[in-house]
Amino acid sequence: MKSSVIFVLIFILLNGIELSHQARPPKVQRTKRAQTAPEAASSSNAAVELFDVLDSNKDQIVTRANFETFKQGSAFRTGRYDSVEIYKTIGSYANREHFTWRGNESYPSVDLRELNQNRDYNEEDLKRVLGINSAQAQKILEGERQKTANAVADYIRTKNFATDNEPTIRSY
Repeated sequence: MKSSVIFVLIFILLNGIELSHQARPPKVQRTKRAQTAPEAASSSNAAVELFDVLDSNKDQIVTRANFETFKQGSAFRTGRYDSVEIYKTIGSYANREHFTWRGNESYPSVDLRELNQNRDYNEEDLKRVLGINSAQAQKILEGERQKTANAVADYIRTKNFATDNEPTIRSY
């Protein structure tokens, strides 16, 4: 019995040494062009969580009125969003936790770069894509004629772009 165990161990050891000395296979060439780091970063920076787009006044609450505004834009009409499901999620109002499941987004992000065909945004583009009004678009543009998709996304994620007459949770 001892000799058979020793024989097996020697066999395994010798095979391991032989395998470690074999030449490694060459790396396979990629057939598809990989994104460079700036390209990958810029495309992901232009994607905004649906909750951030809906929460225009940044009070961390989304209402049906916020969703009604979004429905006016071409971003909603892409077919990526199910209004029945979103109405169920919102109820009378919803916070960020309602829009996530186990820490992941429940709904697809809004890809601002894709929605404007890789072009910068002007006031008309913002109104068309997001369904917002002129005052909101002008707030996002901050006095500029146009902004990149990344700059628009950064603004939407962090700053209030609601107008004074837009309903908030306190209005309900």
